[in-house]
Amino acid sequence: MSKYKTTGKQTLFDAENSARKLSEMGNPLEKLDSVIDFEMFRSRLEASMVNHGTKSKAGAKQYDVVMMFKVMVLRQYYNLSYEQTEYQIIDRGSFKQFLGLASGDKVPDANTIRNFFEGLNFMEGAMHGLTVRTIGIARAATSIFLKCLTYNMFRYEQFVRNGIR
Repeated sequence: MSKYKTTGKQTLFDAENSARKLSEMGNPLEKLDSVIDFEMFRSRLEASMVNHGTKSKAGAKQYDVVMMFKVMVLRQYYNLSYEQTEYQIIDRGSFKQFLGLASGDKVPDANTIRNFFEGLNFMEGAMHGLTVRTIGIARAATSIFLKCLTYNMFRYEQFVRNGIR
């Protein structure tokens, strides 16, 4: 008999208990998801991001545009590279839960995330007059827009939680 706690024994309810504990501790992604209806972005994202011109049903299907948009929110909030974003989605249950992915679901790779980010240039018109260090105005505009949007969504969640409207 060991004088230390045992480790490595998984039970049927480990994932559920971990999720509950994160929620009790104040999971920021869970809070954000409870006050932001990400579906409101769907029509604009689909109009800009979905390839409507394809006639063939061959090839891999695209990831859901709202889920990919939420990937961009994760990238901005946690200041992750494309590669780290992929890694963290695979590794972290809270990221999967926020994205609506089950443990066995396919996760977008770094190149898919990068391509989606570069495809968000429909937002660049709102960002004139700002200076940032990136290669290309479209990337800079998209990056600034996503940072501002992410900040504002998390700030809104705080207002809702504190009863400020």
